[in-house]
Amino acid sequence: MPVVLGHASGYDAFLSAAVTPEGVVTAAWYVADCPRVGRPGAPGQCAKGGRALAFAQLGRHARAFGPTRYVPPMLAGNLIADASVNAGPGGTALAWTETPGLESSVDSAQVASRRTTVIGSTGQSGPGDSARSAELVRTLLLAHVAHPMPATVFVLGPTRTSRRVALAPVVALASSGIEPTAAWLTEGWSGPPVLNRLVIAGERRADGTYGPALRLSPPAGVAAPPSAVATNANVVLVWPSGSYSMYRLHYAVRSSSGGFSADRLLAAGQAYSSPVLGSAPHAVVAAWVSAGRAKRTGLELAILRD
Repeated sequence: MPVVLGHASGYDAFLSAAVTPEGVVTAAWYVADCPRVGRPGAPGQCAKGGRALAFAQLGRHARAFGPTRYVPPMLAGNLIADASVNAGPGGTALAWTETPGLESSVDSAQVASRRTTVIGSTGQSGPGDSARSAELVRTLLLAHVAHPMPATVFVLGPTRTSRRVALAPVVALASSGIEPTAAWLTEGWSGPPVLNRLVIAGERRADGTYGPALRLSPPAGVAAPPSAVATNANVVLVWPSGSYSMYRLHYAVRSSSGGFSADRLLAAGQAYSSPVLGSAPHAVVAAWVSAGRAKRTGLELAILRD
């Protein structure tokens, strides 16, 4: 029987869901207003016209979802977008972006005081960054605690010559020797109009902050949003680059014995779409629609083993 978890809000209402290897299902959606008591997620309510991220979990062998919980934006007036639910051997995490609205502004000192990593393209906030128009990448690890708290992974502001945004964050959760790893896309414009899209990753530190930010895609490339998956011992990030329907698929691997590998091609040919990823304890499977000559397409599959 279908189950009503809540009522999504807005013209871009969405539902995202994922399941851990142990069978715990997590579903997330947007809601129009933040409740007055919305754990996790101090501080407080959304501004008028804002929205929160709601989620509920179905335990293994459970017959019904647990209570709905809410994640308001870090600052009232921020717009939550690009949310995703991510699950793996290491648990479950939510990821999303926040963009300041007309009723909010992000103060650099205020952000830093909330146990965040404030970084730009060189690893630090530059003098040309505008706190008011900063983009936030945030995560929430759904650990076995009563009130897990969100963390800010990345703060991205414009420079003197360009406008930059953060898009489509995901989290990979391995089970041994690797902290949760977040990845996202940064998109920037500079004059004369030049589009630059980079895949960036950051690993969670022991104190709960993230960093340093690592660029995984080529510096002058045009990448598409990454996908993330984990085995027991490795994190695998996959992303397309190039023109739509003529993508080249790239990947990088983070193991417990070191940092990320160099950017590698997943396949020699071109892809029509982004890949779909799945994982087992010791392998990752990627499947995608390939782009052949004379507009012919096919299905391709790759297996990456630990």
